[in-house]
Amino acid sequence: MPTQHSRTRNQQRRVEWAAIALTLLALVAWLSAPSALPRTNHLVQDTGLRLVSRPPQPGIAVIAVDDRSIGVIGRWPWRRALHAQLIQNVSHQAPLVIGMDVLFNEEDLDYPEDDLLLTDAVARSGRVVLPVMQRQGPYEPGDGADRPMPALEQAAARLGHVHVATDEDGVVRSLYAREGPASAPWQHFSIAMRCVATPSLGGCPPARWSDPPADGARWERAGRRLIPYAGGPGHFTTYSYIDVLRGEVPADAFRGKYVLVGSIAAGLGDMFATPVGQESRLMPGVEVIAQVLDADLAGVHIHSAPPALNMAFNLLPVVLALLALLLLGPFAALLTSIALGALALALAVLLPAWSGLQFAPAAALIGLVLAYPLWSWRRLSAAAQFLRLQMENLQRQGLVIPLRGPAASTGDFLERRINAVEYASRQLRDMHHFVSESLQQLPSPTMVCDTEGRILLANTAARRHLLGVAEVEGDPMVWPLQGRQIADVLGDLIDIATEQPLVTPERLGS
Repeated sequence: MPTQHSRTRNQQRRVEWAAIALTLLALVAWLSAPSALPRTNHLVQDTGLRLVSRPPQPGIAVIAVDDRSIGVIGRWPWRRALHAQLIQNVSHQAPLVIGMDVLFNEEDLDYPEDDLLLTDAVARSGRVVLPVMQRQGPYEPGDGADRPMPALEQAAARLGHVHVATDEDGVVRSLYAREGPASAPWQHFSIAMRCVATPSLGGCPPARWSDPPADGARWERAGRRLIPYAGGPGHFTTYSYIDVLRGEVPADAFRGKYVLVGSIAAGLGDMFATPVGQESRLMPGVEVIAQVLDADLAGVHIHSAPPALNMAFNLLPVVLALLALLLLGPFAALLTSIALGALALALAVLLPAWSGLQFAPAAALIGLVLAYPLWSWRRLSAAAQFLRLQMENLQRQGLVIPLRGPAASTGDFLERRINAVEYASRQLRDMHHFVSESLQQLPSPTMVCDTEGRILLANTAARRHLLGVAEVEGDPMVWPLQGRQIADVLGDLIDIATEQPLVTPERLGS
């Protein structure tokens, strides 16, 4: 039956648990903010992208300006007549769209007729998308963009920006769907290609704005999107530029496909660190565009989980771990905490592919790592305090226990308490043996009971008197009377004066 002291200890344990739980949950809630613990969250999220890859869409083809083509044609930049010939060769196969990830923002003063050839090839194709970029460097009049030459821009089916968003660790994980002057932004290059391939696609703005933006208009970005990478560098069907130029590709290599033209050669064009780049391999900008296009065609989209949902995702496993610490044993609680951490990691890795939501689990992992040590520290402190009080109580009752002095100076704090308990237990065993021997020597039947009338000890004379047995197996002081009620054992004793039972629960209670 619980004593007042045990009830007090249980109440104190719950108060300590509540204090630790509130403190830890407040910390986890604070660390669940989107900007908190970016390195740990990116590590988990990037692992998920690498583990959950998918095959490339067959409708995407990349024409690569590679080292082999440069070795055959010569140093970059090449004559624009070559690009015109390439566009003609690809257009003959009736592709859905051609995305030229090459910026032609200045006239070719050495070969001006090449500009005419390129403009004519783009206009005849009618399915060419050209890039636009934010101008870097000193201020110049205009909309702040590096864009194709006016004649080439008019010939293109659409323009699209090719920027990506680089995180603080230098890795590209997202982009903006729209960039440019607020009054006339450009869509991302991949979206522009889809608008050309599928004119009925919803959300496509006009190919050209009727009112050009004013000079000095502020460059703005909107519609941040996470990139659900399908695989690492070289994931898509790729043809060498020189092979396409020579016509050394299958006759239907580009029929009905999204065709991207861009550089993958070392030192030429944009190269980006990505979550799926292994062994420090960088991904060319043209392949990043292909990744975004692939995700759109596959209907795969990833969004950051709303802050409230992300906070709940982090708090739930910590709450369950705290309940396990309160209700289960130490080992079971430890296993539960480990299992919850593994589950949180697995969900953070798999949920983007299953639900399209990306969670940041670092806060939950920190909460799970801290919960068990904090609770163990408090329970250890409470146990040490309880042992100290019990030892002092035994000392006050006359038991000699070396809590201080040279005899108790070895070992750490907990070891000294354990040694004191061991010493006290040894003294109590000796005392019990002494009492037992003394009780056995009494010639009269003698029994020792607790306050509720249960028999704790009985000597040989008592067993002989009550049971007619003197020698039994086991402890001669206990078996077989231990635990029986004294009122039941001595119920046949009658008070001669009152003719009432001599031993009753009422008399024992009084």
